[in-house]
This record gives sequence, structure tokens and C-alpha cells, in this order.
Amino acid sequence: MKLIQIIFAVLVSIYAASANVVITEIMYNPTQGSDTDLEWVEIYNNGNAPVDLASWTFDGSNFDDITINPKEYIVIARELIDGTDEDIESFAAFYGNNDGIWESNDGFRAVDGSMSLTNDNFLVLSSGSYTDSVNYSNSWGGNGNGKSIYKIDYSLPNTKENWAESIFDFGTPGKNKNNNGILVTLQVIGSSTEITSIDLPDDSSNNGYQILPIANEIKVIPITVDVSTQSTVTAYAELNNNKITLTQTSSNSTSKSFSGNLQMPFYNQQGNYVVNVSVTDQSQKTTSQLVNFEYLPLISSTFDIEEINFGSLPSGSSSSEKTVTVKNTGNVLIDLTASATDLKNGFDLIPASSLQVKHSSIYLPLSTTPTNLDINLLPGQSSNKQIYFKADVPQDVNPNIYSGVISLNAVEG
Repeated sequence: MKLIQIIFAVLVSIYAASANVVITEIMYNPTQGSDTDLEWVEIYNNGNAPVDLASWTFDGSNFDDITINPKEYIVIARELIDGTDEDIESFAAFYGNNDGIWESNDGFRAVDGSMSLTNDNFLVLSSGSYTDSVNYSNSWGGNGNGKSIYKIDYSLPNTKENWAESIFDFGTPGKNKNNNGILVTLQVIGSSTEITSIDLPDDSSNNGYQILPIANEIKVIPITVDVSTQSTVTAYAELNNNKITLTQTSSNSTSKSFSGNLQMPFYNQQGNYVVNVSVTDQSQKTTSQLVNFEYLPLISSTFDIEEINFGSLPSGSSSSEKTVTVKNTGNVLIDLTASATDLKNGFDLIPASSLQVKHSSIYLPLSTTPTNLDINLLPGQSSNKQIYFKADVPQDVNPNIYSGVISLNAVEG
């Protein structure tokens, strides 16, 4: 009797070791119906003997009294037959013949499950002594696109590299992963289109492309593009949502060159800009490549007048207010500095402090040292600011014609 017990124990041990039921396919985020109706997991007996699943658990729940045969798939469906919910969706309705029951006529065996699958989940199939677990995430594929994820090699571990997104819409429940057909791989050898170079002008010796604006003008930026192709193609360049068609300048059997002119207004702010170059062939296949450039800062301003004539004034009086309009013709926010020379005629002199400037509400005396004016003038085609000047004639100044210079200089704000 003792000998028989030992042999029996050995046989049981061998049988348990041969149990090789594995998780093979997961539909965790279906688009063909709601998660509660159409989530499912497929398992497969990769061994050579039947396995009674009565004492097994999946995702913490027990199986019914069911045996999975060698080389057989069984699907665990979250809602196998339509239940008491308001919709009429179910696994049987979508994947079966929708007769209200699941039977052999539906093509494979499926059972009810109580799992709730998330985009990142840890699933465990276990007999107690044997466990197969999958710790998948949405980076494995199948995230809301109507596809499942499946195990590639049943004999290898459940790593991301051994799982893939199904090539079939809605997965292949109860079937091998090529849908009981033959997967076909075909490599088409022919011409391909590739952007090999993009060239822009460079206004600096620094790395990359730097473009220097032109005050109060539109900067024309020539662009050239080389394309490796044997097809007829059209090339485009897009900057700031302005897309232009490039002109083909040369061509041979393997490559083509294109050129065109992009435009940047002077008031476009300094910083990094992106040009999107795209090439479209006759089949409407498009190849794209990006190139960056830096639009350099430009501090520049213009004035609407070149001379202020305060007219004829008696000594001890003040002039009327004179207005100068300042326009920001650069691409950065600017302030101003204002200074003045003494007004002279021979040896006669009116000091610079007799000239005053105002840009908000207070007049400030000018001097030969620059006075800061915080005008905060943004760049823009219609960006301008009014600056006001007046002259105070001191007492006992000799009658004469006096002249000097008021200087306004733009500085970055």
C-alpha cells in the first residue's frame, strides 16, 4: 500500500506540472459596445491533457465546473448573454448568432466572468499551485480602437515584447490569432520619397538658423528643399499657417530640388519659429519634415515728424503742446529714452531743461542725460504712442532764433 501511495503522488505531481493554461487575448477597451457588455479575456490549454477548471480562479473569481481540452480556447466574457441592463448589447449578440443562448453553434466555448478590465491591469489565472498572470498597460495597444491585444508565443513570459495589438478589428476570440487563416507578409520594392535637405538663410554665426528682421518691412526668407524620389511630387512649405507651393528648380531620375520664398513681417515677435516642409506624391502620400529658425530681436522705432517748431515766443512764456507719434517698427516691446541739447544761437543759450516731455500725464524736464520713458509699446503693424513736448522760455533771454536737437531712442522694454 505504501508503494502505491508513492506512485500516486508522483503521478499527481506530473499531471499538475503539465497543466499549461495561459491567458492569450484581452479585449479591455472595446469601441464596438460598452465595457460592461463587451470586455472579454481568452485562455488556451497549451498542454497535452484536459484541465478541470472547477477549482481555478480568474481575476479572483471561481470558474464553473468546466474542463478545457488540449489546444482549446475558452473566452471569459464580462456579459456573455444580455442581462437586465437597459441595452441589448452582449458578447453573444456581437460575436455569436444572437439567439439568446451560447452553444456550440456559436463556434467556440465561452463562459460568464465577473471581471472589470481597466486600461492598466494585472490579471491572474490560477489553480493555486499554478499561475499565469499578465500585467498589461494601454501602451501595449488596443486602447479604444476596437482591437484586442494577444500573446505572440504561448511558451514565453508575458512581457510587453511578447504581446501585440491584433491586426483584426474586434479581436479573434476563440480562434488562433491569424483568424484560422494564413497571415501574409508582402514587401513592396519601389521608389520612396524622402526629404534629404532643407536650407534657409542664416544671419548669425551661431548654431542653427537665425533670421534678422528688417525694420518696418517684410522679411523675405528663401527656402530650398532637396527630395529623393523617382515619382512626380509637389512640395510645400508652411510658416505661421501660411502655406506656399514650392517651385521645382531641378530634377533627375532619383531626386528633385524645390525653392520658394517665405515671409515674416517685421513685427512678428522674436523667438523660435517652425517651418513645416511637406512633399506629396501622385498617390497623395505625404512626407513631412520640420526645420526651426530663430527670429532675432529687433529694436527699432520711427517718428511721424522730423522737426518741431515751437514758433515765436516772448521771454518768460511757454509754448503750446507739440505731439510726436512713435511707431514700434521692431519685434520686441520698447520703451524710449529722451534727451536734448541746449538751444543755441551764437553765444546766446536756452538750457536743455527748458524743453519738457510727457507721455502720460506729467511733464518732465529734458537734459543732456537721457530720461527713461516707460511707454511699453508692443510691436505691431498699427502699434503707436503719442509723445508730447513743450518749451518754457526763461526770463531775460535775448531775442533770437534758437535751435537744438531732441533725441528719442528705442530701448527694449
